[in-house]
Amino acid sequence: MALRVITGVGASPGTGLGRAYLYRGPAVAPPRDSPGASPPIDAAELERLRGALAAAGAELEQMHGEAAARIGTAEAAVFEAQRLFLVDPSLVEPLEAAVRDRGLSAGAAVEQILEEGARDLEALDDPYLRGRAVDLRDVRRRLLRLLGAAGAESLSALSPGTILIAGDLTPSETVELRRENVLGLVLAGGTPTAHAAILARGLDLPLVLGAGPAVWQIQPGQPVLVDGEAGTVLVEPDAREQREYRRRLAARQQAHDGDSAADLPAQTLDGRRIELLANASSPAEARAALAHGAQGIGLLRSEFLLAALPSAVGAALDEDRLSAAYGEILQLMGERPVVVRAMDAGGDKPLPFLDVGPEANPALGWRGIRVLLDRPDLFIGQTHAVLRAAARHRSDLRLMFPMVSTLDEIIRARQLVETSCRAELSALDHPLQIGVMIEVPGAALTAEALAGAADFFSLGTNDLVQYTLACDRDNARVGHLAQIAHPAVLRLIDMVVKAAHAAGRKVGVCGEAAGEVTAIPLLVGLGVDELSVAPNRLPEVRRCIRQLSYRQAQQLAAEALTRATAEQVGALLDA
Repeated sequence: MALRVITGVGASPGTGLGRAYLYRGPAVAPPRDSPGASPPIDAAELERLRGALAAAGAELEQMHGEAAARIGTAEAAVFEAQRLFLVDPSLVEPLEAAVRDRGLSAGAAVEQILEEGARDLEALDDPYLRGRAVDLRDVRRRLLRLLGAAGAESLSALSPGTILIAGDLTPSETVELRRENVLGLVLAGGTPTAHAAILARGLDLPLVLGAGPAVWQIQPGQPVLVDGEAGTVLVEPDAREQREYRRRLAARQQAHDGDSAADLPAQTLDGRRIELLANASSPAEARAALAHGAQGIGLLRSEFLLAALPSAVGAALDEDRLSAAYGEILQLMGERPVVVRAMDAGGDKPLPFLDVGPEANPALGWRGIRVLLDRPDLFIGQTHAVLRAAARHRSDLRLMFPMVSTLDEIIRARQLVETSCRAELSALDHPLQIGVMIEVPGAALTAEALAGAADFFSLGTNDLVQYTLACDRDNARVGHLAQIAHPAVLRLIDMVVKAAHAAGRKVGVCGEAAGEVTAIPLLVGLGVDELSVAPNRLPEVRRCIRQLSYRQAQQLAAEALTRATAEQVGALLDA
C-alpha cells in the first residue's frame, strides 16, 4: 500500500506516475529601486511604469494568440481578461498616482497597489471575484519582471517524468508547462472552474486540486501517482499499485496504438451497437475526441466556457463571445451530434455573474436547473448564444438540463426556451432535442413521467451515486461508499432505462462510470444506448465493448440486480 494517500478533487482526467517537484510559487523580488522616496520621483519613472504596462499588454496579446492556437480560444480568453487589467482606469490611475504623488518607484507601486487589489478581491464574498486575485497577481508578477525584478524559475524546463506539486498555479504558469515533461499536477488549493484547471484540461494534464496542506508533506523526488478522475494522490505507491498503473497505462496505450479501429463502431460481438461519444469542455478536448473516433459530444460542459469569459458578478452575459466559443466546438464536430449541458452552476462550481452566497450544504442547494429557472436572463442568454452558433454551423445540437428533480422543472425550462428563442429555433437545420440529466434519485424514480417531457436521458452517475448513497464524493472518509456497482444504484439505472425505452427515448451515461472498464459490462447489460467518456478513454472503451457479448452482459446485469451489496456485485464481476 502507498506510504500516504491524499484525496482532493479530480479536475482533469488521466493518470500520471512520476517524481515530485515542489513549486511554492513565483519568487519574484521587487526591483532594487523600490520604496525609497520622500520627494516625488521624476517623469522618467512614470514613463518606466507606462512602458511596463504597454509591454505587459503586448506580451499578453501574444500569449493569447499562442494559447488559442495550442489549446483553444475559450481557454485563452483569460489572457485577454488579464490584458484588460492593464488598461482599467481603476488600476492604472492608483499606480500612476503612487509614482507621481507619493514618490514610489514604478516597481514599488506595482508591488503595493496590485497586492492590495488582490487582497481586496480575496476578501469579497463572491467566489468568482475571489478567483480573479490569482489573475491580478499574475499581472503583478509580469510587470515586476519587466521592471527588472529578480526572475522566477521557469516551469517550461522541468525534467521529464515530473509530477508538479504546488499551492496553486496562475494561468501564465500553467501554460508554461510542457506535456512531454509534466505527467500530472497536484494543487493544495484551486477550484474546478479556476483558469488553471481549465487550461490544464486543455493541455490534457491529469490534475488533482483542493488537496490541502498535506501536499507539502511530499518530499522532492518522491514517487507520486496522480489520478485526475478519482481525485487521489498516492505517495510512494507500492509495487502492486505501480504494476496496476502500468498495466492500465499499457492497456490504454495498446488501445490507442490499435486505434486504427477508431472508425469502427463500438459494437458487441453479437451486434448490439453502443453510440460512443466524448465529454468535452474546450476545443482542445473536441479535437482529441475526433482524433479518437468519437461519434459526437455527449456532454459539453457550458460552465467551463462561461468561466473563461472575462466577466464579473452582476454583469450582463457576453452572448457574442459565448456564441463564438460554442461555435468553435460545433464547427469542429461538423454534422456529429453535440449535447450541450446548460449552465450547471452552484455547488462546487462558482461562476462569473452569479452570486450563490454561502450555503450550509451546497450539493443540496441552489444549483443546476434551479439556478437556470431562477435566473432566466442567464439561462436564455446562454441558450441564445448556443442556438446562434448551431444555426451558423448547421449543427446537430441537443440541449440538456442538469440536476432535474421534478417534472415541473423540465416543463418550465422547455417553455422558457420555446417562448424566448423562437427566432433562433426556426433558424436551426435540425429540430432541437431537449434532454434531462438523471442525477437525483427522485428523477430516476419518476423517469416514466419525465420521459413524456424529455427527448432523451443522460445518467450523471457521479451525482447519482453520491445522492443515492448519501456519500459526498469529495469526502475521503466516505469515498469507499461511492460505488457504481451498489445494487441500489444499478436498480435506479435499470428503472430509468426501462422507462426511457418504453417511451421510445434513448439513455446515455456521461459520468465517470461510462469510462470504467469494470462498469461497462453492467451498463451495456442494463441496456444503455450511449456512453460518453473523456477523449483519452475512447479507444479503451471501444475495445472493451467490441470484446463483449451483449447477451452475456444482459445475464450479468440481471444477476447483479439480485445481489444485496456492492461487494457481492464486485465478486460477480471478478468471476
